[in-house]
Amino acid sequence: KAAEDAKFKAEQEVERRRQAESQMEAKQAAAIAEMQQAKQQQALSAKAAEDAKIKAEQEVERRRQAESQMEAKQAAAIAEMQQAKQQQALSAKAAEDAKFKAEQEVERRRQAESQMDSKQAAAIAEAQQAKQQQALSAKAAEDAKIKAEQEVERRRQAESQMDSKQAAAIAEMQQA
Repeated sequence: KAAEDAKFKAEQEVERRRQAESQMEAKQAAAIAEMQQAKQQQALSAKAAEDAKIKAEQEVERRRQAESQMEAKQAAAIAEMQQAKQQQALSAKAAEDAKFKAEQEVERRRQAESQMDSKQAAAIAEAQQAKQQQALSAKAAEDAKIKAEQEVERRRQAESQMDSKQAAAIAEMQQA
């Protein structure tokens, strides 16, 4: 009877160990999946940051080209105005038209620069937001890694406890 009880107790302990191992494997798989998801999110954030950086660089290049074009137009307008002044034979109306055209070009340039400043500020803000998102994803990946390491340690400790219980049950069975 005592031997049967010890055998039954040992079988129960083996079953408890099997169930505990199954639960720990499920927890470990969930922690690994969470870590992989955090890594994927981090990769997406890195891509978003790279895209924002490229967009900002493109905006800077567009601005440089537009400024170059505006400088050329302004230089042409100034040259035209100077030519109008040099040619005294031109009527006062023609000189006034050239001056008005130059003033309009200066105003167009000012407005275009203002628009480009706004676009550049928006592109910079977008790049900063992408960097913040990347930093948050990196933190989530680190947290998932720590959680997975803690789960592995809990599993190791639980296995050690189960080994001790099983050894005690075997010893009890052998005594009986």
